[in-house]
Amino acid sequence: MSEVASNEIRDFQYNTSDLNHCHFLTLAFNIGLLPHEPAPRSSLKKKYKSKYLCMATFLGGESINKVSLIADNYTHQEFVFYGLRIGLFPSTFLNYLGYGLPSDEENFSSEDINSVRLLMQGVEQALCEAFGMPSTQIEVSLKKNFSQLMGKETVTIIVGEGEDAQKFVIHKDLLMNKVDFFQKMFSSNFLESSKASVTLPEDSPEAFEVLVEWIYCSTLKTLHGESTNDPCQPDLAISIVGLAEKYLLPELGDRAMTYLANIGKESAPTMEQMSTLYAQTPSN
Repeated sequence: MSEVASNEIRDFQYNTSDLNHCHFLTLAFNIGLLPHEPAPRSSLKKKYKSKYLCMATFLGGESINKVSLIADNYTHQEFVFYGLRIGLFPSTFLNYLGYGLPSDEENFSSEDINSVRLLMQGVEQALCEAFGMPSTQIEVSLKKNFSQLMGKETVTIIVGEGEDAQKFVIHKDLLMNKVDFFQKMFSSNFLESSKASVTLPEDSPEAFEVLVEWIYCSTLKTLHGESTNDPCQPDLAISIVGLAEKYLLPELGDRAMTYLANIGKESAPTMEQMSTLYAQTPSN
């Protein structure tokens, strides 16, 4: 993270009249970041002349504590959520997420755990840099591990039929690590293993493109679009559900189903879409 961004976090001005700012400070104490519990919002107004206060005010001459943020810890998620909401943490951290900052919840339950883990590590690293705490340089470590995870070999997967078919070149080790179906295919005596290629004529190239994005980035930005103004894509989401069922990827399927549930609040699916979804979702 740049020095400018670190300084902005360190010198951030908390608005003691704002409930979100005050709640964030309480969460900072609850997770062990602050050594002292901040006074209630009503008391802060009386205690200080200015309603805008920096972090040093709440430390009382002590140092901020280093905290290891845990991806599946609800309080830690809430802490990061409010840090993003009030603008303390750079908005670039949202790039870790497929769904962006939630509007109807205070955690990241809609995200896959790997995306949340990367977000937590990024925030932890940023806090260390901003307040001069010992750091393990998480970003460097992540890149090294991800490079090792990808490996050097690639496989070619041709998806679809005829003119609509698309070719995907994917790192073999990463693909096998994320999708057990391909792990069995490319580590066995199948013909595809020796040729390092496979053809999947029955699959949707558009849905498979989302699968590839999920394999590499743990995000679904191709499905969600770049902004809230982008049109909804229920047909693509339904195809992703079918692909997830075929390759036994419940996490991917759940995220596509969540997307369908969210857009269903605005517009009801057609009978054809419901029929397709029903056909692709096995009964329990």
